[in-house]
Amino acid sequence: MVSKISSHMRGHFVAYLALFFALGGTSIAAVNAVPRNSVGTAQLKNGAVTKTKINKKTITALKGSRGPQGPQGASGSQGPKGDQGLPGTPATKLLAQIAVDGTVNASSPGVTAQRFATGAYHINFGQDITHCTALATQGGIPNFAVPGASSGRVVGSAIVNIGSAGSSYGAGFPSADTVEVDTYNSSGTAADSNFYVAVFC
Repeated sequence: MVSKISSHMRGHFVAYLALFFALGGTSIAAVNAVPRNSVGTAQLKNGAVTKTKINKKTITALKGSRGPQGPQGASGSQGPKGDQGLPGTPATKLLAQIAVDGTVNASSPGVTAQRFATGAYHINFGQDITHCTALATQGGIPNFAVPGASSGRVVGSAIVNIGSAGSSYGAGFPSADTVEVDTYNSSGTAADSNFYVAVFC
């Protein structure tokens, strides 16, 4: 009976011993599998692992979500006021109201006029207008003697002519300073009429 137990115990002892060496051998193999120059996590220097050494999925997983937008910054102070620009060249204002008889009813300063033929007038603006544009319209002009009244006109169209410099249409009407205005009735016949004339330079 004792010999049987002893034999049985010896079998278990041998099995345990074999298991011990088997486990111990795996541990030794695992220890021997680690390179001698390997470094533990605690021994890594700060910044030693570069981005190229890390898996791309790991880098993506490390990115946090976008934070909320920050508040708008304060408005800056207004800059200094700039210098005032130079005044522009004033527009030339040359205009006149001319009566049927060729007299000036109202005008800009220095305008003179004359009727020299039926429906034909010269208006001198007192300055060179050879490079300007003139417009004339037949129409009623104010009658300053009666409040709210105006004198009539002939229904028709006016023709405006600006001559080149170097001659005179008559005494006091040099061609460089003078506009010729011809007025007509609705039939196209020359007829005296009140009109307005303006020159733009």
